[in-house]
Amino acid sequence: MTAMQLILSDILLPTDVAEHWLHGLSLPGLEKLMLVSGGRRPESPAAAEFQRITPDIRALLRHHAFPVSPDQAALAPLLMLADGLDPGKLVWHVLSPAYYALARDHVVLGQTPLSWEDEQDWQALAQIAADIFSHDGGQLIALHPERWYWQHPQAEGLLSSMPQRALGRNVDIWMPGGNDQAARFWRRLHNELQMSWHEHSLNKKRELQGLPVANGVWLYGSGALPATSPGSQSASVNETLPAIQRGLQHWGSCHDIQLIDALSLPYAQQDVKGWRRTLEQLDSDLLRPLAQSRQLKKITLCGEQTYYEHTLARHDSWRYWFRRWRQPGLVDWLRV
Repeated sequence: MTAMQLILSDILLPTDVAEHWLHGLSLPGLEKLMLVSGGRRPESPAAAEFQRITPDIRALLRHHAFPVSPDQAALAPLLMLADGLDPGKLVWHVLSPAYYALARDHVVLGQTPLSWEDEQDWQALAQIAADIFSHDGGQLIALHPERWYWQHPQAEGLLSSMPQRALGRNVDIWMPGGNDQAARFWRRLHNELQMSWHEHSLNKKRELQGLPVANGVWLYGSGALPATSPGSQSASVNETLPAIQRGLQHWGSCHDIQLIDALSLPYAQQDVKGWRRTLEQLDSDLLRPLAQSRQLKKITLCGEQTYYEHTLARHDSWRYWFRRWRQPGLVDWLRV
């Protein structure tokens, strides 16, 4: 791990739960890094309460000078670049096969992406989706089980939410919005897709296997690539990075930044034990070695609504010794 900047997803906690989630944790690596922080710089501009794009992705894209707002980020073309596709100048959307669950009086996004026993299973559903979404000038490209790419002239102007926003929650406010005509067009096609998949033999097989059925798709990442990029497309791409970061490298931005999202799933599931266990592992395997090496220049801590950037000073600075004397606690650093 040689990144000079680090972004940690879902490590900041709401004030009302921070004490409980952090009680008794020992995180010497993070503590040492925070002791040399030059102070936390809040996200700018401050994000509104309703945000379709998660703070960690906003922070990542801003570091790379890629256009982003709380409501919009063109993740689809970036992911296409990561998958070896050319998005051109078109507006694209990601469709991720999903399981929608019925709660007492609303629908929640139960799971996405889905796991597949056989590659032919998701390909069969993708073919049905292509027949529906490709009419009248549309195009659906399905090369990956987790993300299919769709573009259609009548779907331009949609605002779409990242799936992390809706997981386990009422989907109403997170469904595609923006242009009313485009939103109606999307709902019509999605309803047609759901009816086509409802009685499919694959879903009956998944039920027998105890797997969540594929009863819809989640649309996100709507947009087109910016007209200009920060440089020429990179000939050397680190294929071990997450897809969005590979896409940014292909786009021409090669900043030495690493996004770590291991805490996102336990946080979304409100799995306190799993979140604590994952954070302790991250501290042992990643943060403690970085603190000892003194190579890390900046760390960005992200929560559900916002993020804070910490520029790190030398370990022999006055801040280090002053804060060691004051002995601030984890709650002071990790609550919002």
